[in-house]
Amino acid sequence: MNTININTKDFTIENQNCKIIINVEDVNLKILGNVNIYDFNKNKNLNLNIEIEKNSTLNYYMFSDNVFENKVIKIDNYDESKLNFNYSFINNENCKVVINNNILGNDINSSIKIRGICYKNATAIIDSNGFVKEKTTNNEFNEDLRGLNLENGFIKINPNMFINSNEVIANHNSTIGNINKDYLFYLNSKGIDNDEAKKLIILGFVKSILNTEMNELIDKN
Repeated sequence: MNTININTKDFTIENQNCKIIINVEDVNLKILGNVNIYDFNKNKNLNLNIEIEKNSTLNYYMFSDNVFENKVIKIDNYDESKLNFNYSFINNENCKVVINNNILGNDINSSIKIRGICYKNATAIIDSNGFVKEKTTNNEFNEDLRGLNLENGFIKINPNMFINSNEVIANHNSTIGNINKDYLFYLNSKGIDNDEAKKLIILGFVKSILNTEMNELIDKN
Protein backbone atom coordinates (compact mmCIF):
# COMPACT_ATOMS: atom_id res chain seq x y z
CA MET A 1 0.00 0.00 0.00
CA ASN A 2 1.36 3.41 -0.99
CA THR A 3 1.35 6.37 1.41
CA ILE A 4 0.45 9.71 -0.16
CA ASN A 5 1.00 13.04 1.61
CA ILE A 6 -1.45 15.72 0.47
CA ASN A 7 0.06 19.18 0.93
CA THR A 8 -1.81 21.14 -1.73
CA LYS A 9 -5.45 22.12 -2.21
CA ASP A 10 -5.95 20.36 -5.55
CA PHE A 11 -4.96 16.72 -5.80
CA THR A 12 -5.75 13.82 -8.16
CA ILE A 13 -5.60 10.13 -7.32
CA GLU A 14 -5.82 7.60 -10.14
CA ASN A 15 -5.97 3.79 -9.86
CA GLN A 16 -4.44 3.59 -6.39
CA ASN A 17 -4.71 1.50 -3.25
CA CYS A 18 -3.28 3.99 -0.78
CA LYS A 19 -3.08 5.46 2.68
CA ILE A 20 -3.37 9.25 2.60
CA ILE A 21 -2.17 11.88 5.06
CA ILE A 22 -3.96 15.21 4.62
CA ASN A 23 -1.73 18.06 5.82
CA VAL A 24 -4.00 20.96 4.83
CA GLU A 25 -7.51 21.97 5.91
CA ASP A 26 -9.00 22.48 2.42
CA VAL A 27 -8.66 19.76 -0.22
CA ASN A 28 -10.20 19.21 -3.66
CA LEU A 29 -9.67 15.53 -4.42
CA LYS A 30 -10.31 14.18 -7.94
CA ILE A 31 -10.80 10.43 -8.33
CA LEU A 32 -9.99 8.63 -11.60
CA GLY A 33 -10.30 4.90 -12.16
CA ASN A 34 -10.48 2.44 -9.27
CA VAL A 35 -9.28 3.96 -6.00
CA ASN A 36 -9.14 2.65 -2.42
CA ILE A 37 -8.27 5.24 0.23
CA TYR A 38 -7.38 4.70 3.90
CA ASP A 39 -7.42 7.93 5.89
CA PHE A 40 -6.44 7.91 9.58
CA ASN A 41 -7.53 11.52 9.84
CA LYS A 42 -5.97 13.86 12.40
CA ASN A 43 -7.27 17.18 11.05
CA LYS A 44 -8.94 19.32 13.70
CA ASN A 45 -10.92 21.04 10.92
CA LEU A 46 -11.31 19.68 7.41
CA ASN A 47 -13.09 20.78 4.23
CA LEU A 48 -12.80 17.85 1.82
CA ASN A 49 -14.32 18.05 -1.67
CA ILE A 50 -14.30 14.75 -3.56
CA GLU A 51 -15.07 14.51 -7.28
CA ILE A 52 -15.63 10.99 -8.60
CA GLU A 53 -15.21 11.11 -12.36
CA LYS A 54 -17.23 9.11 -14.91
CA ASN A 55 -16.74 5.31 -14.73
CA SER A 56 -14.67 5.64 -11.57
CA THR A 57 -14.98 3.76 -8.27
CA LEU A 58 -14.02 5.05 -4.83
CA ASN A 59 -13.82 3.06 -1.61
CA TYR A 60 -12.96 5.55 1.14
CA TYR A 61 -12.29 4.52 4.75
CA MET A 62 -11.78 7.31 7.29
CA PHE A 63 -11.23 7.08 11.04
CA SER A 64 -10.71 9.83 13.65
CA ASP A 65 -10.00 9.36 17.33
CA ASN A 66 -8.68 12.86 17.95
CA VAL A 67 -10.39 15.97 19.28
CA PHE A 68 -11.75 17.66 16.16
CA GLU A 69 -14.21 20.50 15.69
CA ASN A 70 -15.63 20.42 12.17
CA LYS A 71 -15.40 18.10 9.21
CA VAL A 72 -17.27 19.08 6.03
CA ILE A 73 -17.15 16.52 3.24
CA LYS A 74 -18.72 17.18 -0.17
CA ILE A 75 -18.89 14.38 -2.71
CA ASP A 76 -19.83 14.82 -6.39
CA ASN A 77 -20.80 11.58 -8.15
CA TYR A 78 -20.77 11.56 -11.95
CA ASP A 79 -22.09 9.11 -14.58
CA GLU A 80 -21.52 5.40 -13.95
CA SER A 81 -19.49 6.00 -10.81
CA LYS A 82 -19.53 3.99 -7.57
CA LEU A 83 -18.95 5.28 -4.04
CA ASN A 84 -18.49 3.41 -0.78
CA PHE A 85 -17.73 6.07 1.89
CA ASN A 86 -17.20 4.86 5.45
CA TYR A 87 -16.33 7.15 8.36
CA SER A 88 -15.94 6.21 12.03
CA PHE A 89 -15.02 8.66 14.78
CA ILE A 90 -14.55 8.91 18.55
CA ASN A 91 -14.64 12.39 20.08
CA ASN A 92 -14.85 13.84 23.59
CA GLU A 93 -15.52 17.49 22.73
CA ASN A 94 -18.26 19.29 20.81
CA CYS A 95 -17.94 18.59 17.10
CA LYS A 96 -19.87 18.53 13.85
CA VAL A 97 -19.67 16.32 10.77
CA VAL A 98 -21.39 17.44 7.57
CA ILE A 99 -21.69 15.16 4.53
CA ASN A 100 -23.08 16.62 1.29
CA ASN A 101 -23.44 13.83 -1.25
CA ASN A 102 -24.45 14.91 -4.77
CA ILE A 103 -25.81 12.49 -7.39
CA LEU A 104 -25.15 14.44 -10.59
CA GLY A 105 -25.48 11.87 -13.36
CA ASN A 106 -26.89 8.48 -14.34
CA ASP A 107 -26.16 4.86 -13.39
CA ILE A 108 -24.58 5.81 -10.05
CA ASN A 109 -24.34 3.65 -6.93
CA SER A 110 -23.51 5.74 -3.84
CA SER A 111 -23.31 4.61 -0.22
CA ILE A 112 -22.56 6.62 2.95
CA LYS A 113 -21.94 4.91 6.29
CA ILE A 114 -21.04 6.72 9.53
CA ARG A 115 -20.36 5.39 13.03
CA GLY A 116 -19.86 8.06 15.70
CA ILE A 117 -19.04 7.82 19.41
CA CYS A 118 -19.33 10.82 21.70
CA TYR A 119 -18.44 10.91 25.42
CA LYS A 120 -17.51 13.10 28.43
CA ASN A 121 -20.59 15.37 28.22
CA ALA A 122 -19.76 16.44 24.67
CA THR A 123 -22.20 16.86 21.79
CA ALA A 124 -21.58 15.55 18.29
CA ILE A 125 -23.82 16.58 15.40
CA ILE A 126 -23.98 14.57 12.18
CA ASP A 127 -25.61 16.26 9.19
CA SER A 128 -25.95 13.96 6.20
CA ASN A 129 -27.45 15.54 3.10
CA GLY A 130 -28.13 13.60 -0.08
CA PHE A 131 -28.99 15.48 -3.27
CA VAL A 132 -30.28 13.64 -6.36
CA LYS A 133 -30.33 15.91 -9.40
CA GLU A 134 -33.46 16.13 -11.52
CA LYS A 135 -33.70 14.18 -14.80
CA THR A 136 -31.11 11.65 -13.63
CA THR A 137 -31.88 7.94 -14.03
CA ASN A 138 -30.98 4.49 -12.73
CA ASN A 139 -29.28 5.66 -9.53
CA GLU A 140 -29.06 4.08 -6.08
CA PHE A 141 -28.30 6.09 -2.96
CA ASN A 142 -27.97 4.63 0.55
CA GLU A 143 -27.26 6.17 3.97
CA ASP A 144 -26.57 4.27 7.20
CA LEU A 145 -25.83 6.55 10.18
CA ARG A 146 -25.35 5.30 13.74
CA GLY A 147 -24.28 6.95 16.98
CA LEU A 148 -23.18 5.63 20.38
CA ASN A 149 -23.42 7.77 23.51
CA LEU A 150 -20.97 7.19 26.38
CA GLU A 151 -20.39 9.01 29.69
CA ASN A 152 -23.21 11.52 29.12
CA GLY A 153 -22.14 12.22 25.56
CA PHE A 154 -24.86 13.20 23.11
CA ILE A 155 -25.07 12.53 19.38
CA LYS A 156 -27.63 14.19 17.14
CA ILE A 157 -28.22 12.93 13.59
CA ASN A 158 -29.88 15.12 10.97
CA PRO A 159 -30.60 13.00 7.88
CA ASN A 160 -31.84 14.82 4.80
CA MET A 161 -32.59 13.50 1.35
CA PHE A 162 -33.41 15.93 -1.45
CA ILE A 163 -34.73 13.75 -4.26
CA ASN A 164 -35.56 15.48 -7.54
CA SER A 165 -35.83 12.38 -9.70
CA ASN A 166 -38.43 9.61 -9.84
CA GLU A 167 -35.92 7.08 -11.17
CA VAL A 168 -33.83 6.42 -8.09
CA ILE A 169 -33.64 3.89 -5.26
CA ALA A 170 -32.97 5.81 -2.04
CA ASN A 171 -32.67 4.25 1.42
CA HIS A 172 -31.89 5.77 4.79
CA ASN A 173 -31.26 4.31 8.24
CA SER A 174 -30.20 6.07 11.45
CA THR A 175 -29.95 4.89 15.05
CA ILE A 176 -28.62 6.38 18.28
CA GLY A 177 -28.14 4.50 21.53
CA ASN A 178 -26.01 3.47 24.47
CA ILE A 179 -24.01 0.32 25.14
CA ASN A 180 -26.38 -2.61 25.18
CA LYS A 181 -26.49 -4.11 28.68
CA ASP A 182 -27.12 -7.55 27.18
CA TYR A 183 -23.78 -7.34 25.37
CA LEU A 184 -22.04 -6.41 28.65
CA PHE A 185 -23.76 -9.26 30.47
CA TYR A 186 -22.69 -11.74 27.79
CA LEU A 187 -19.06 -10.61 27.90
CA ASN A 188 -19.08 -10.57 31.71
CA SER A 189 -20.34 -14.15 31.64
CA LYS A 190 -17.20 -15.03 29.65
CA GLY A 191 -15.00 -13.63 32.41
CA ILE A 192 -14.39 -10.20 30.85
CA ASP A 193 -14.68 -7.27 33.26
CA ASN A 194 -16.82 -4.21 32.51
CA ASP A 195 -14.00 -1.90 31.38
CA GLU A 196 -12.53 -4.43 28.97
CA ALA A 197 -15.99 -5.40 27.73
CA LYS A 198 -16.82 -1.76 26.96
CA LYS A 199 -13.57 -1.41 25.02
CA LEU A 200 -14.42 -4.47 22.93
CA ILE A 201 -17.92 -3.17 22.19
CA ILE A 202 -16.60 0.26 21.22
CA LEU A 203 -13.95 -1.21 18.92
CA GLY A 204 -16.51 -3.49 17.33
CA PHE A 205 -18.81 -0.53 16.73
CA VAL A 206 -16.24 1.74 15.03
CA LYS A 207 -14.64 -1.09 13.07
CA SER A 208 -17.90 -2.54 11.78
CA ILE A 209 -17.96 -0.46 8.58
CA LEU A 210 -14.20 -0.50 7.93
CA ASN A 211 -12.32 -3.13 5.98
CA THR A 212 -9.41 -5.28 7.12
CA GLU A 213 -6.67 -2.92 5.92
CA MET A 214 -8.17 0.07 7.73
CA ASN A 215 -8.72 -1.87 10.93
CA GLU A 216 -5.08 -2.95 10.88
CA LEU A 217 -4.07 0.71 10.69
CA ILE A 218 -6.28 1.47 13.70
CA ASP A 219 -4.67 -1.34 15.70
CA LYS A 220 -1.17 -0.05 14.87
CA ASN A 221 -2.09 3.44 16.03
